[in-house]
Amino acid sequence: MKNRVLLVCYLFPPCGGAGVQRNAKYCKYLPRLGWQPTVLTVKDIVYHSYDESLLSDLSSDVKIVRAGSLDPLRLTAVISKLISLFKTNVSSKKKAQSRRVKTPKNNRIVTLYRFLRDWFLVPDASVGWVPFAVYAGVAAVRRDNIQVIVGSVGPYSNALVAYLVSRITGKPYVLDFRDGWIDDPALHCPTAVHAALHKWLEKIAITGAQMVCVYGSYQQNIFMERYPGINVGVLTNGYDADDFINFIPIEKTERRLIVYTGTLYGNYTGFFRQFISDLSKLPSPVLEKIEVVIVGRVEIEGAEAIVAEEGLGSVVRFEGYVSHAKSIGFLQGADALLFGLPEDNVIAYSGKIFEYMMAKKPIISYVNTSGMAADLLREIGCDDWIAGYGNEYGLTTVLSDIDSKGWALPETPALNTFSREALTERFAQYLLQAVDTGR
Repeated sequence: MKNRVLLVCYLFPPCGGAGVQRNAKYCKYLPRLGWQPTVLTVKDIVYHSYDESLLSDLSSDVKIVRAGSLDPLRLTAVISKLISLFKTNVSSKKKAQSRRVKTPKNNRIVTLYRFLRDWFLVPDASVGWVPFAVYAGVAAVRRDNIQVIVGSVGPYSNALVAYLVSRITGKPYVLDFRDGWIDDPALHCPTAVHAALHKWLEKIAITGAQMVCVYGSYQQNIFMERYPGINVGVLTNGYDADDFINFIPIEKTERRLIVYTGTLYGNYTGFFRQFISDLSKLPSPVLEKIEVVIVGRVEIEGAEAIVAEEGLGSVVRFEGYVSHAKSIGFLQGADALLFGLPEDNVIAYSGKIFEYMMAKKPIISYVNTSGMAADLLREIGCDDWIAGYGNEYGLTTVLSDIDSKGWALPETPALNTFSREALTERFAQYLLQAVDTGR
């Protein structure tokens, strides 16, 4: 007889992007470990990226419950669907494209949305999903004989859903943090009242959980110091070895290919400008042999203009969002990989670094040398290739060193502990621990 878990995650395939990978991989491997997941997610929303192929990883044991919502993305999807009913000549391709969120070119619209979100949607823009999700979650717990609930954070609203469903049903719950909460650099509190509300919500959610999982030891130490007595385990992100077998290959040119995959967020502007500036300073004979491809969404304002200003239009190419299988194809086809974080980020590392590691290519990085990302790069032998910030010769030195080593890693690091399968095994142990302590 299988154990049963309710996984609360607002974002889930067919939505794409980094935020869905962790939960999708749990659902792939948990049934092999004696767990039957029921996924509680939102109904169709308008989102910036979709990847239908992620659903093909899921076994028939995985149940998916989609609840309604009054959040902006869900309401936009409903309105778009209603409009499409009156446009019978709209092609299926255009209908699919209409599901994707495009950042408005008018910055005033973006600013207004963020203002309204930060002031009135607490803890986040998904709060309109909470009452619908709680209702559906309670029904799922009772119908499917759920033993433990998992809230995947973020969005933070997932934690509230897990907490409330647990309080109503009496079932234990686990919080799985992909980022922090009040420590998350992306959290913006317009007033002290908002900050206090977030602190209170974090406290009741975390202290009520039987188990808290975090992405790294730094966040683990923060939570253990802030809330003495709670159970906190570390579950990093990782890679799925199967993805590196079933990928879509790319066509290569004669130039050395440097690839960045993932979203270039707005707060990555400093990293991106530094890299482009360093790239422009490379000697012409070196630059002519290099091609840089940015694979993924770009939220940096004027990113293409930044490239054009440095005269690198023939060197740097923006590929846009692609399926995960094609993204892995870019990693496999690259000669080197580009990784970067904001200079002041010392408490986190992007989840893509683990897939970078599995690709076993040199990693050119722009990170704070005192941060967690730098520690991980040292662990896998890529610390010599930290180009750094404010060092105009950094990239030149790094590329020269990579070239001298034949554009290959000097050693293949041991990566088994970062496989999605191994991480899910640890996750399953945490679930059993929560069930035992919750009785």
